[in-house]
Order: sequence, then structure tokens, then C-alpha cells
Amino acid sequence: MRFLLLILLLLGCDDRATVTVGAASSLAEVMPEIAAAYEVETGVRVQLVFASSGKIVQQQLAGAGYDVTVLADDSLDGTPVAGNRLVLVGVGSLDELDDIGRVAIGAPDTVPAGKYARQALQSAGVWDDLDGRLVYGANVRQVLAYVQRGEVDAALVYATDAEGVPIDPALHDPIDYRATYFTDTGDRFAGFLHKPTAGLAFEAHGFVDRAALLRNAGVSDLPGPSVAEQRGSEPAGAR
Repeated sequence: MRFLLLILLLLGCDDRATVTVGAASSLAEVMPEIAAAYEVETGVRVQLVFASSGKIVQQQLAGAGYDVTVLADDSLDGTPVAGNRLVLVGVGSLDELDDIGRVAIGAPDTVPAGKYARQALQSAGVWDDLDGRLVYGANVRQVLAYVQRGEVDAALVYATDAEGVPIDPALHDPIDYRATYFTDTGDRFAGFLHKPTAGLAFEAHGFVDRAALLRNAGVSDLPGPSVAEQRGSEPAGAR
């Protein structure tokens, strides 16, 4: 028996519970910090998978089996845990977009940042003027890379990704990251995202601590019902 245990240790086997988290690409810097804190507190290993929110949604609906998702997309319901802001990079105002060449945003149908950017451009009355000059990225980081490499003249990205001119939040829907759990292990991790430890990490990386707003309003710091409970059916990819 001792020999078997020694072999398992030498092989690096780890029998700890694991929670698999599908997260928006824009959370790539803050989520590892939160995951590390969760692992210390619970002993549960966190496996992080980053992609655009739209892609994570598609993967989960196709049976990816994430225990919990944290996305800037409300199609999986969930409870807000953090917020963000849009900024304009490359020029000083939306009005100046008429006088430049190409402008990059996330693909509006699959990238929430692109959806919010389209809303802002439409509300500002400049969307139609950009016809033929828009370049779409698969996620916010790709959009930012376009402008950093000089392939476009301006871009709309999240404030947590770059410094830029703040976009009036009244021009678009609120940018909320929502945690949606699909399993019991996902439920526990989602609950951790509503705690001050996670909130401080979000704020340190420039996000808005939405969970704190809920707590200050007297709302429980636990997440709401899971997707399965809300819809009365088994969640996609549940394990």
C-alpha cells in the first residue's frame, strides 16, 4: 500500500476535486488571482479556460461541461459579480472617428465588448459613417492588438485592457460579468466570486465590484438559482 502511494506521488497524481471555469478573455489577468485564493481556502483545484464570452456560451450549450462560467454575456443568466467600462483608444472622441481610417471593435454577434461598442456607436450617431471601415476582432485582446500594431487607427475596448477616453455608459447597456453555475462545485465557486476576497481582486484590476453593490443593498452574497433550477431541466454538459 505504501509502495502504491509512493508511486502515485512520484507520478504527480492529484486527487483533489476540480472546478472547471469558462471565463471571458478580458478576465485573463484577474481570474488566476481569484482562483489561487479559492484553492488556498478550499483545497479545490481550479481549471481556467479563457475565450470570448460568445464562444464559451457556444461551447457550454454544445456540452463542454463547465462547472461555472463567468462571462460578459447574459444569455446563460447568472448573477453579476463584476462590471467594466468601454474606452476609446487612438483618438480623443467618437466624433473624431469620421476623420480617420479603420476602427476595430469586437465582433458584435459573438463578443460582448463588440455588442456594447456597436450600441455606443449607434447611440452616438456614427455607426453608419463607419460602414466599410470597421475591423472586427474575435475578442477584446485581439481588438487591442490591432490598434497597438497600427493596423487600425482607433478601437473600442474595455477600460481594464487599455487606457483611453471613457465612453459615456449611457450610450450602451451595463457591462456586467455574470457567474452561472451548472454543478455543485460550480455553485461553491460562484459563491466565492460574491465574497469580498474576489471583489477586492476585481477592483484591483480595474473592474467594478458588482457583488459589493448587491451586498450593500442587503442581497445575499450567494449566487441565485442555477440555470438548471431556473429552466427546470438538466444543464448543458452537467457532470
